[in-house]
Amino acid sequence: MNAVNTPPKGKKASQTITRSEIDATMRLFYGQVRDDPVIGSVFRRVIPDEHWDEHVARIGAFWRKVLLNEPGFDGRPMQKHMAIGGLEKIHFDRWLGLFEQSCRTECSLESADIWIDRAHLIGESLLRGAALHALPRRQVAATDS
Repeated sequence: MNAVNTPPKGKKASQTITRSEIDATMRLFYGQVRDDPVIGSVFRRVIPDEHWDEHVARIGAFWRKVLLNEPGFDGRPMQKHMAIGGLEKIHFDRWLGLFEQSCRTECSLESADIWIDRAHLIGESLLRGAALHALPRRQVAATDS
């Protein structure tokens, strides 16, 4: 099972987190990231202004699938993030920090805890993928042995 499909400890996310919490968190978080000094340039480089609202809606659908098991998202987050290139731990740490703040602001304590745990699992998975993607092919083959 990958990080996206790993059930949270304790209560199921779908028993706690609401669609309105997801929507509010997406609005707050994505309202901050474009101007962030650490990750804003990455977002601006990859997502043109005219596609920003579409991106936010797509990521909202991603989280509704992950947390509420709702249909509506069909994508490959790992491949999308690997295509960006140049992602480092500092980017993931900043993303998680802003995301955690947004969750704590917009969600109940229980919802925020569940969502933040899931975000950390996904972030760790993406960071590992980015690190492997950055290795020369010979080193990747050696790590698979």
